[in-house]
Amino acid sequence: MSRMSEGDSVTVKVESATDLWRIDRIFADYSSDLPVTVRTLAPVTAIDNAGKDVAPLLSKADNSYYATLPGDYAYLKFTEIPPVPGKQRFYVLESEGYYHQWYEKGEKDQTNVIERIINDPPYGSRMLLSAWKAAKAATVR
Repeated sequence: MSRMSEGDSVTVKVESATDLWRIDRIFADYSSDLPVTVRTLAPVTAIDNAGKDVAPLLSKADNSYYATLPGDYAYLKFTEIPPVPGKQRFYVLESEGYYHQWYEKGEKDQTNVIERIINDPPYGSRMLLSAWKAAKAATVR
């Protein structure tokens, strides 16, 4: 294991747009590395907002995608990993995908905005925050 800092202090830079992502905790583990068991789980079900199981589209990296438009979602269920005495369970979400730009009739090309979001992710969070808050407020009625 290589350490990124030396001495008795560590500096961590965390950026997030307010109310878009919430960070509960940040940990640093300086203990010796211990053996771990890694299990990759595929969703058992992934029910989208139309009631369709889209789990097969999410289970592997291929040319089949779960394409969403604003307002679309899916609830994913996984098989629980049974607890092992003396061990802790941690879950990490690994995901991949693509964003495609589309235009409503009469809208202008915003390729430069997309490129900036890709190259400067905090810009995207800041830019989209007001739209996200408005959409959230519209659903809480």
